[in-house]
Amino acid sequence: MDDTQLWKNISVALDVEPRENAAITGASGLEHQFLAIGADDNTKRLIAYSSDPDARIAVLIQSDIQSAFPDWRVLVARPQIFDVGVLARDLIRITGRESFRASELRGLTEKFNTLPDAIKSELTEKYFGQILTGMTVASQRIKFPITSHLVSVLYQAVKFDWRSALLAFDKNVGMETSIDLTGLASLDNMKLDRELGVCPIPMYELSTAQWELLSVPSDRDAVRAALSDLGVLQYFFPPQDALALGFVERGRGTKIAIGEALDKTDALVHLVSSPSWAKTRRDLSKLVGEMTEKKLVVEGSAGYELTPDGEKFRFEVKFGPPEGIFSRVARILQIKANVASVVSVNVGSGGDQGAPPSKKLD
Repeated sequence: MDDTQLWKNISVALDVEPRENAAITGASGLEHQFLAIGADDNTKRLIAYSSDPDARIAVLIQSDIQSAFPDWRVLVARPQIFDVGVLARDLIRITGRESFRASELRGLTEKFNTLPDAIKSELTEKYFGQILTGMTVASQRIKFPITSHLVSVLYQAVKFDWRSALLAFDKNVGMETSIDLTGLASLDNMKLDRELGVCPIPMYELSTAQWELLSVPSDRDAVRAALSDLGVLQYFFPPQDALALGFVERGRGTKIAIGEALDKTDALVHLVSSPSWAKTRRDLSKLVGEMTEKKLVVEGSAGYELTPDGEKFRFEVKFGPPEGIFSRVARILQIKANVASVVSVNVGSGGDQGAPPSKKLD
């Protein structure tokens, strides 16, 4: 199926213009192929939708393109189709068990296979409907290279209890072998994306209605609402209050440090948007005052810190796509701090080498 309209809808919702050519040549001279590309000439924002199965590869390509176009700010989104960890957690939630004997699994499978197709569909929809349907539809509607599918599944399969599964074929102990799902259930498929500042897009979380919305020319606000449900909109347009609270958690507890981090977020073209729950916009002192009044932060000897309520608030959102912003900003600020330290040492030593040559770091 042609996914052109899908990426066009998403790009327009993210305020970039869909481009016909989905390939970009980086500073290395290598041409990088994407699922789609969107760009805005006014803000110099470029969003590339990557099919790479590994966030580390996506970040290396992002750096290569950023080096080739220093006047632009390159953002990478990585759509995800399969998430075995979600399926494992659902199975544990439904059954209340983390492990199963091979004989039980075989018995359940054989019994399930004898059911009429209508009953099979009903049971599957009841217990795994949203996720399984989402993964199936995503695999059908997004033109992912087959190698990306295979590598992604292999990466996740490492967490499976293969030893027990193989023992199940042993005629002496097989049927009494227990297969443990805790490894798969602990899989956080978006963790590396967040740590590296990439925007993961959990396409399998889209509902049937949302897939239909994205597959035809649709209202921009309706598409933005669907992206907001995934947490993706907040990666590109993060609310100021959510950012401030997250930066406090990351150790930037003074108003100066929070302000610097917010400015850097804007500079990286994660365009800071209106607060999601605070009444204050742009006035940092009043915003911190609101967070204090809501008992989300408290002022300590070294600056503001999260309260237990603040930690709870952050825990509920810190596993979504927007979390990658904090990693990107922290990395840039750390680089600048390291450069400043080197310059200070050179100047303080009285040597004649002077400061290192000027270089664009972000």
